[in-house]
Amino acid sequence: MSEKKISLIGFTGTGKTEAGGLLAGLLRVEFIDLDKAIEAKQSLSITEIFAKHGVESFRAAESEALSALLEQDKALVVSTGGGTLSRPANRTRLKNMTTAVWLKAKPETIWRRVQGKPYVAPLFFTRPDPLMAIQVELGRRRPHYEEVARLSVQIDGKTPGQVAQEIYEAIQ
Repeated sequence: MSEKKISLIGFTGTGKTEAGGLLAGLLRVEFIDLDKAIEAKQSLSITEIFAKHGVESFRAAESEALSALLEQDKALVVSTGGGTLSRPANRTRLKNMTTAVWLKAKPETIWRRVQGKPYVAPLFFTRPDPLMAIQVELGRRRPHYEEVARLSVQIDGKTPGQVAQEIYEAIQ
């Protein structure tokens, strides 16, 4: 592996966690899900953190956790949260300290994958047209993904294993 750290970026529901775990296995390195790391540190779910402390508090904890992970002197694969790139400092860290891989999906694929996941509810389920809300948010986030990504993988119609294998082959 030419780079020590690989980050998976992309919208909620693109399979960053599943593909990331499989990719880490292929690379024989540690896998970290950023959201899970924050939940473990705070002993609260993401939903509880949002409700109890607010979005800005969560984003601050996310930035702190990301910085600490990337400062470690070891190879790893890190799966970021869907909104991690909303902060410029996170984009800079991921761009400069990792090989960032953007997992891309059509809005319809994302909508199909996020249905039934309660942590996504505030973003889309409360909207009159959730698919349109996803399209709008994807458009808003696209420049951030483009800024950071060194590689992109279209995930539509692929299993997490196929996505991990595609990334593995691209970075070798």
